[in-house]
This record gives sequence, C-alpha cells and structure tokens, in this order.
Amino acid sequence: AWSPDGRWLASGGFDHKVHLWDATTGLCVRVIQAHTDLVYRLVWSPDGQWLASTGRDQTVRIWDIHTGACRWIARGHTSPINEVVWSPDGQRLASCSEDHTVRLWRATDGLLLQTLAGHKSAVAGVAWSPDGRLLASAGGGGALGELLVWDAESGELWRAFAGITSVVFKIAWSKD
Repeated sequence: AWSPDGRWLASGGFDHKVHLWDATTGLCVRVIQAHTDLVYRLVWSPDGQWLASTGRDQTVRIWDIHTGACRWIARGHTSPINEVVWSPDGQRLASCSEDHTVRLWRATDGLLLQTLAGHKSAVAGVAWSPDGRLLASAGGGGALGELLVWDAESGELWRAFAGITSVVFKIAWSKD
C-alpha cells in the first residue's frame, strides 16, 4: 500500500510482518511484527500518519508509522478479515470478514461502533462513499453475489442490489 504522499510503501504477507519501505531509496526502514498469522490488507489513514492492517488472525491493528508502535488492536470478527478501509475523514474504519459481517471502528481507540449483519456469505470488500455517509459491502458464495449499501451513521441497510450472479470481490465509488 502506498502512503498518500507517495513517500512510503507498506507490504505484508506470509511472515506475519509489515515492512515499511522508503519509496525513493527502495530500502526497508522498519519491520513490524504485526500479526500472529498472515497479513491480508494494509491501508494508510487519509493523513498518512497511521497504517491499518488486517489478517487471518481476525484482528484490525493500527500502527504508528514513525515508531512502529501498535496504537490499538480491534477484536470482534470470528473469521479472517478480508478488507479494512478508512472513512474519508479518517475518524472511522470499516472491516469485513468471512464471518458475514462488516464492523465499524472508531479510529482513535478501536472502539466497536457498529456491526452490520445482512450478508448471507463471506464479505470480501467494503468501500466508503466519498462523503462518508454510506458504506458499500460486497461478497457472496457459490453462484450468488451480494452488494449491499449501508447508512454509515445508523447502520441501517440502505439498498440491496439484485440480480448479481457472481461473487463480488472488490467495489469502488466514483468520486462524483
């Protein structure tokens, strides 16, 4: 994952670690023993000061990129976490999991704000609307795909898209 300013590149994988690379020199400047199992996703906060990671160990972790210290660990998912994304204002994170849920966390301390339960299968992707009011989640199983949109404040299902005949792995909002 690239930092918002393009200065850093973060990587993670089978070794359970997060590596922070200087994009200019190509040198690894920090190695963080991040998770107890595979690292699945890495994403930078909008201001580039924090790095969120998820993995097969069912946790979301927030890292101070300057010190390598863990700011907080969020637990609650009961299966591996497939995706984590920051809200546009950097105040919340959304994670999705094979446990069929999306969870919203407060960015400052990892407090669980909401659990969005409406998927019938694993949730593979999640994306905030550009204004942060809505949250889309996608997944599915077998021949059925799911695409749901939630009100991010109330946690209520806003829309369920019909007629999806394949599992949906990634979703993205247009900027407008």
